[in-house]
Amino acid sequence: MADQIVILQASAVPPRQILGVHTGSRYDSVGITVQLDDEAPLSLSPGQAIVLVRNGPDGRSAVRATFLRFDQDRVWFEAPGNGWPVVDDRQAKRAIVDTACEVVGATLGERVSGTIMDISEGGARLAVPQHVGESRLDLRFVESEEPVSVPAVLLACIKEEDHSELRVRFDRLDRKQETSVRRYIDRWVKERKAS
Repeated sequence: MADQIVILQASAVPPRQILGVHTGSRYDSVGITVQLDDEAPLSLSPGQAIVLVRNGPDGRSAVRATFLRFDQDRVWFEAPGNGWPVVDDRQAKRAIVDTACEVVGATLGERVSGTIMDISEGGARLAVPQHVGESRLDLRFVESEEPVSVPAVLLACIKEEDHSELRVRFDRLDRKQETSVRRYIDRWVKERKAS
């Protein structure tokens, strides 16, 4: 059975998620068959950055890619290395929190204040009043012993009535950033146990 894929078009306003099925790979290219929608056609330009989220036998994984071309009902993306890092790590500590943060677009620098809802060493779930229209983000911890900025990739954006929920995966953390995230989580886990 083919893996289900979500094509996350974070640059669209509002951000768009398109469901598809992984139906082919050639070298660094990934082919995804999608249901075409005449009322809301899929509009992509060559080289446009997107995120592909795959639900496969090993769990949920994601990769950054760029649009290549349409081929009838199949869409082709370039995903160098075809590496799909696993998103869900059930062994990781996850802390339920309710604390201020700032989300900054990594390219255009758009800033939005938000709230961290939960966090693990692999990623976080955030609530923001409006979506930052980029797939690469920096998450800044506001209530922290020292200022920390963590690079992240947007996996999903869910529009609610009065806010957007962002699900992000931390990406390419250096040792200092990994340590800071771990300390941040440990602090919240200890506070939760103490209360």
